[in-house]
Amino acid sequence: MKNPKFLRYLKLIGMSSDTLIGEVDKAQDHCQRICPGEFKDIFVDDYIGQDGRRVYESVTFFAHPYSISAELFTGEQKYGLGNITNRRFYLTFDSKDYDFEKATEKSRLSVEWLDVSTGEQVGYLKGTKENCDALMKILKEYFFRYL
Repeated sequence: MKNPKFLRYLKLIGMSSDTLIGEVDKAQDHCQRICPGEFKDIFVDDYIGQDGRRVYESVTFFAHPYSISAELFTGEQKYGLGNITNRRFYLTFDSKDYDFEKATEKSRLSVEWLDVSTGEQVGYLKGTKENCDALMKILKEYFFRYL
């Protein structure tokens, strides 16, 4: 991982395997070739599986005003690029054991953004444990100002 800030974040959310970090690094390289601008932030969607283990699903990079996401570990190369400022949207929050200030081991947060005019889902991010705090930081930095 070339960006030390991104590596710190990945380790914070429990991603310690070189294989997992390598997948995110590869996704970053591909996304950088597609998306204009320098990536300032990163967010990895995760959830707790039925076996109680953390599952990492996709990664989103932010280069204001763009966000670009890539699916992880599927063997497929699927990407989504959007301009956050180009669309009128509203956010819906689904939280469990999260007070929107300090996450715990039981915290869960998912946020969906919907197009104001159509009600269609534009995007979706979800986090568990300490990743809930990271998700709130991303929302404050990239989304709340456009609501």
